[in-house]
Amino acid sequence: MKVLMVRTPPTKRPGTVRFGTKAETLVAVRERAETFTVLPIVRIEHDDWTRDRSGCVDRILEHLDLGRSLIVRSSFSSEDGNGFSYAGRYRSVLNVRSRLELDQAIESVFSSYETSTTTEHLFIQPMATDVVLSGVIMTADPQTGAPYTIINYATGADTEIVTRGSGITKTHVLFAKAKERLPYILSPLKACLIELEELFSGIPIDVEFAITEHGKVVVFQVRPIAQQPDCSLSDVDGFEGVLDQVSTSYRNLVRHFERKQIGASIFGVMTDWNPAELIGLKPRPLAYSLYRSLVTDGAWSEGRARLGYHDMHPHGLMSLIGGIPYVNVSLSFHSLVPGAVPPLLRHAIVRDACDNLSRNPHNHDKVEFAVIPTAFKPALCRTEWRDRFPSLVDQEWDDYKQALLTLTNDIIKDGAYGRVTRQIESVERIYLDRVDLASADFLEVKNLLARIRQVAMPLFSSTARAAFIATDILKCSVEEGLLPATYIDTLSIMSNCVGSQMVEDFETLAAGPFLERYGHIRPGTFEITVPRYDAAASTYFGDGAGRTKATETRNSRLSGSDVSHLNSMFRALGYAFDWNCFESFAIKAIHDRERVKFLYSKALSDALEIIGNIGARHGFGRETMSFLTVSDIENIVDLVPDPRSRISELESANRAAWHRFLPVRLPELLLNENDIYSFDVRDASPNFITDKTLQGEIAETTDSDLTGRVVFIERADPGFDWLFTRPVAGFVTKYGGENSHMAIRAREFNVPAVIGAGKSFDDWKRGKMLRIECGAKRVEVLW
Repeated sequence: MKVLMVRTPPTKRPGTVRFGTKAETLVAVRERAETFTVLPIVRIEHDDWTRDRSGCVDRILEHLDLGRSLIVRSSFSSEDGNGFSYAGRYRSVLNVRSRLELDQAIESVFSSYETSTTTEHLFIQPMATDVVLSGVIMTADPQTGAPYTIINYATGADTEIVTRGSGITKTHVLFAKAKERLPYILSPLKACLIELEELFSGIPIDVEFAITEHGKVVVFQVRPIAQQPDCSLSDVDGFEGVLDQVSTSYRNLVRHFERKQIGASIFGVMTDWNPAELIGLKPRPLAYSLYRSLVTDGAWSEGRARLGYHDMHPHGLMSLIGGIPYVNVSLSFHSLVPGAVPPLLRHAIVRDACDNLSRNPHNHDKVEFAVIPTAFKPALCRTEWRDRFPSLVDQEWDDYKQALLTLTNDIIKDGAYGRVTRQIESVERIYLDRVDLASADFLEVKNLLARIRQVAMPLFSSTARAAFIATDILKCSVEEGLLPATYIDTLSIMSNCVGSQMVEDFETLAAGPFLERYGHIRPGTFEITVPRYDAAASTYFGDGAGRTKATETRNSRLSGSDVSHLNSMFRALGYAFDWNCFESFAIKAIHDRERVKFLYSKALSDALEIIGNIGARHGFGRETMSFLTVSDIENIVDLVPDPRSRISELESANRAAWHRFLPVRLPELLLNENDIYSFDVRDASPNFITDKTLQGEIAETTDSDLTGRVVFIERADPGFDWLFTRPVAGFVTKYGGENSHMAIRAREFNVPAVIGAGKSFDDWKRGKMLRIECGAKRVEVLW
């Protein structure tokens, strides 16, 4: 009988550990480990087990004491190989406390193996005790191969929370050479990580571990990372140079804004204008430069200033740090303070709001609702909002609230918003203009973008801000018990947005007229590589079978007594408008925002088509053209008589720069320079739309059959409205806030959705069947 027992490890022997089966690798690691522990191991061969089960159990109990719980673990030959890990495919049995349980557990594990088990084995260990934290370490990014140490962990005695995918987990990302930056709770891992790198000669590995209450590290499993991709920057020293460049870029930005007396050191990907949602975390140069040129260089602030907010339009809101589009949080906060607030008070408000966000980073995608007020709302009368601005004396707080009240009344009652929206006709003219997309040149692109930038985007900024004000007051009124919880959904339906009109037209119009009206829409408004509706109609709409209709409560209204109560509350708050006035404003603002977005996206989509067609005329595909920037295109118009060679040069240089920073990982909220090398992946607070419960199979937008399924969309923008012509059960997005486009659409069609799932998005997506309870704000992976 072959029973392998390693009780006391010998003195560490030099040399690289070679991977074998799970048990063989652990035995080799145990023989060499000095800074961590591998618990004693007994290995049982299947042939021995089939010949003499009782004898195997006897020999196990000679080495392991049943006074301490045991674990029987699989060690099949196909597990933990270089190609596939097969993690969780074979059974392990925990908490074995008796001879009978041990016999049954061994049989159970062997029975989970594939048919040919003659030469296979399993192993038994004591259960770890006094565990306070456990998890999984990957010593390289499994997506890119970059030299990051990624630690997914959970606190408590249960060592299976992370691997089982249940319970609350946290993730820390660490540049491999920056182990001194480990947070205190994970600091016992430092020596262990260094030793494991030596034992495996830097080969990327996946490690299951625990930390005991005495600070001792226990290693349960070591295996190569399955299907690790190639990465040109996987060299630690080379990648350190890239991160140092990112660090320098960050410091330069901070110094620049400090000289401008904006005091910026915090940057977010979802804090304002949601670049992560609209152009992604690693946008190509064309998408990034379009968004920056059209939106975040000036129009973002100009539209707010028209409504009475502080004008920050000379400053660009968005910067590229490590290839990731970040919004300057301080700059954003300055632009959300009423223009009537004196400068010294405004700076104090912004400092307090930044401090609040630093302490509560989970609010990074909902700052208007939880960090800095942008309108006067009922909740401002409560002490929790007062406490968020500790540097303000009571009179300054009162002055701030009064400025918000005056601004809110001016926008809703006194006509500021009405004056702004008179320009919608100008945007409609842009939509109605027709361009010969096949023959147009870069000069036409330049003209189209100029009209969007000068006319459409400032108006969109105003309508978006007005819709935020409406939603903020509505949401607060629900929280205060002034409105039923479902009323925001009802009002979204009453707004009769573009999405519902598109679905109605899809049901009644022939394909030609439908695509004439909506064919310009593309999922990825700023991304040239994504086809428009009219370029891939069958992909988006299938055979036209099955539609998602808007709910039938379109004309729902509050009762007379409800309205009377709201009017009394509005008067008490100092509002100069009654409920009917506010409701009309809210419906119009939500409608206008979606209408303007629909109108300007036509010109933008046409510009992208022209760029694609110009590329085709010169022998370039759309991917090549996606690496040009707006500045490149404008320079070609002005300076280059023969664009072909220039396009090739620019694409090559821009692609190399983009690719260099592609493996860089940074947090969604960048608080300081240390975050470039070591940061927590912060938990998102998803937004649950409707109060429905659904259960369905998980699908992606590329799947042919979406009937009754939960569709996962990493970043959702207006181009994904085609989903509502399909009978989907619901959907989940990785990015997006409660007031984002797809949240509005979900309310409009009464479709349950989880918006802004954050890091949970990838965890849920790995499942097959999902249950979403929107009312309970709960998601469960069923299998």
